[in-house]
Amino acid sequence: MLELFPWAAFLVAITLLTLTPGVDTMMVLRRSVGSRSQGFLASLGICLGLFVHGTLSALGVAAILASSETLFFYMQMLGAGYLIYLALQAFKDLFRGRALILETATNESALRSAFYQGFLNNLLNPKTLLFYMALLPQFLVSGYSPLLQSLMMALIHFCIAMVWQGGLVLGVDRARHLLFNRGVIRALNGLSGTVYLMFGLRLLLGERS
Repeated sequence: MLELFPWAAFLVAITLLTLTPGVDTMMVLRRSVGSRSQGFLASLGICLGLFVHGTLSALGVAAILASSETLFFYMQMLGAGYLIYLALQAFKDLFRGRALILETATNESALRSAFYQGFLNNLLNPKTLLFYMALLPQFLVSGYSPLLQSLMMALIHFCIAMVWQGGLVLGVDRARHLLFNRGVIRALNGLSGTVYLMFGLRLLLGERS
């Protein structure tokens, strides 16, 4: 038992991180308009990426990225490029009048796309990795495996995020009769594209802190 593990402080910090709106939230909402299954799979992909970040943080890869200007730059460019790609996809759907709602839960390709987009959305975000590097070590207890503790914390984050994002999916599903309106879906596509583009450009043009 990790009797010295500061559970309360970690739970507060990780819950605040989870509830803060960002590109993950926007992806879950947008995919949930397509179907409840797409929303849950996007959320699952996002949350599974947390274990990768936890592992990399424990193994010191995050520290290497943080200390290497070149490695961090390429990671930053990769993440920015993916977010801008998502923005272009959303704008394409907006201008073509195409709605994710047409990609029903029976469309296996749409379900795979939702999961992989969620996973990559989280994995290619260097800020998530660096946040894990900054946050997790503060709660590590000496004498225990850093990797095991990091994975335990990632599991806690996984559970909190799945509950929160699952609630968002169910909320969208309950309001589905409103979201079937094509104008609402086009507005969501436009909002999604704007948010993705904003975060992508911020990552692309942002300075190292």
